[in-house]
Amino acid sequence: MATLKVRPPVPPPSLPDVQLPSGERFTAAQLTAAAMRNGLLTVPAGEKVLRLVPPLIVSAEQADRTVGILDASMAELMTGQQE
Repeated sequence: MATLKVRPPVPPPSLPDVQLPSGERFTAAQLTAAAMRNGLLTVPAGEKVLRLVPPLIVSAEQADRTVGILDASMAELMTGQQE
């Protein structure tokens, strides 16, 4: 009869968080809403923390697109286009 080896549980991958600069006048919830309008789903994880929830495998193109959407969303909020 075969003996099974018990392995310790594998922790889930950590979710990347984005800390907003303290001087910004917009919150993570506002940035989440702006990013959603621009096609990116994120989760606020505090007043100034945005959580990204990517798939396990992300291409460089997808990462670049994510950064571009976040940049455009922050620009909208900083110029007051969307709030």
